[in-house]
Amino acid sequence: MSLFQAREWWSASSETDEDYDIGSLLIANIDNASDGNDKIITGSLAGKLRIYSPSSPESRRKLNTSSSSSTSKSTANTRAMVSSMNPNDLLLEMNLNAPILQLAAGLFQPMINGICLAILHPHKLIVYTVITQNSQLDSDSNTNNNNEFESKDDSDNFTKRFTSTGIQCRLQRQYEHLFTGPGLNSFSAYNMCYGPFGIASSRTGNNMFTTPTPTTLNTNTSMNGLSGLPDSIAVQSMDGQIAIYEGTSPGPRRQLDGILIPGPLGYIPRTDTFVTTSSDLCLVGFRYNSLLSTSGNTIIRSTGIDNNNATTTTTNKLPLVKPDWTINTGEITQYLHIGRFDKQTLDQVNVNALSNPYTLLSVVYLLLIDNKSLIIIRDND
Repeated sequence: MSLFQAREWWSASSETDEDYDIGSLLIANIDNASDGNDKIITGSLAGKLRIYSPSSPESRRKLNTSSSSSTSKSTANTRAMVSSMNPNDLLLEMNLNAPILQLAAGLFQPMINGICLAILHPHKLIVYTVITQNSQLDSDSNTNNNNEFESKDDSDNFTKRFTSTGIQCRLQRQYEHLFTGPGLNSFSAYNMCYGPFGIASSRTGNNMFTTPTPTTLNTNTSMNGLSGLPDSIAVQSMDGQIAIYEGTSPGPRRQLDGILIPGPLGYIPRTDTFVTTSSDLCLVGFRYNSLLSTSGNTIIRSTGIDNNNATTTTTNKLPLVKPDWTINTGEITQYLHIGRFDKQTLDQVNVNALSNPYTLLSVVYLLLIDNKSLIIIRDND
């Protein structure tokens, strides 16, 4: 007999059956609300984007009590009503008309003082800001060139939703990067990671980057744990290519050696290293400097679209990057997470983070989930 019991606190479901991937769930203060409350963001392979702000059980209980009839209900039904979603919890629902592979929240737009939402589709990457009435985004930084979706009552493609509490929520597109089209080296995306690429390199003598000081850092904290450092995005393709995007500017694009089938992708800020898995069941690391300085070439055949919208096959040469280190795991890695798990490291980070933001670039651990095992690797480099 257990002394503890788990009860469902909140739940939500869609009206139609939808499929989700491992990167389809995100928790962040995506609208930069002044109260700092996190929102739940989901994106399905059917292209449906939803943003929830779960209400407390007390408020749901009051709403259910006031709306219920005078007939008595069983305790089980009452608990189900309390755990179910309040209609006001859904702040935004939108059909993006393209499968959503992954969601990310970070400081992707340097001109905006707040967290942005990055959405990865198979053939494009789009960065939005989520705006509500209580949003703290700097409206002066929004230009007239940004595309705003208008609310439509006669279509599933809408972005504005008004609840009984008067909350308005909408998306504002900041920029997008296309992976396929006329004049582009086309590829299909698989997943992405993000972080302050090049920061560690700039602290070890690389003059290509300028190290920010604590006085010039953005006051917001990125999802990577580094306060105020701008985030870049790395997209991995289905054939093992990696493309870097620094805001509105596309960066280097490389072919990763030994990556025939894409795997989970992560980034270690302390060592400025991208981590993924190779086809020979190894965990491999590629330093950001290696992506910039590589000189080897490999021939990549990609399918693209010409000016007449006809499918063409072109041959492109991309630099081939070899891994800086390799660890044999012996199994297919299903999930990769980079974080800190020991109490001593966490205590040191909490004490020194306010005075020195680079303390957050301390020792991290790599957590791998395979088919039959869980592996934790410490980054000692």
